[in-house]
Amino acid sequence: SIDIQIITSHVGAYLGNHALLGAAERLHCLLMPGDFLSRRIFRKKLWVTNRMIPWKFHYVYDGRTWRDIHTLCLRSCKHFQQGAQIVVHYTQEGTGTEWEAARSLGGIEWRQCSMPQGEAKYRLQALWEEGGFMSSLDMLFIKSLETLRDSVAIIGTQCKQKRKLMAGVVGARPGAAYVKAYLDEYSDD
Repeated sequence: SIDIQIITSHVGAYLGNHALLGAAERLHCLLMPGDFLSRRIFRKKLWVTNRMIPWKFHYVYDGRTWRDIHTLCLRSCKHFQQGAQIVVHYTQEGTGTEWEAARSLGGIEWRQCSMPQGEAKYRLQALWEEGGFMSSLDMLFIKSLETLRDSVAIIGTQCKQKRKLMAGVVGARPGAAYVKAYLDEYSDD
């Protein structure tokens, strides 16, 4: 069966000893199982191999201005997702001190790439081929996602009240059927 775990996010958080000053309204902050929607698991009969979601986090940077919040989010990933491979896929080098600060962080792989069919399709393709977690650069982690790796796939919700899906964090095993279905939809355009 395919298990898709729904995790909730909210705006605003506290990371270690650093308050997130004026940036909180720009963040999607991840909460973990125990939340109302986190306990919901949807099952559908499909054959899958018995693998875990790879312990890898992908980010895509499109060349717009790199901000301090992006660096903070990468640091939160390194801190809470200990031992995970972190990959930043980017189309062009950023500029400025914030970009340099991010590039100086150890333990992050920086992959320059082209995205001729757009960022959304590139994200899906990377997730389908390699598996792992695709995260937005404004996603601040406050807990580990290690417990979600047994799922075939995960996707977040915006909040309990709206019950809307959000793609701030999407996780999948390599070759996940639902990621392939989205890719096939892009191929028809």
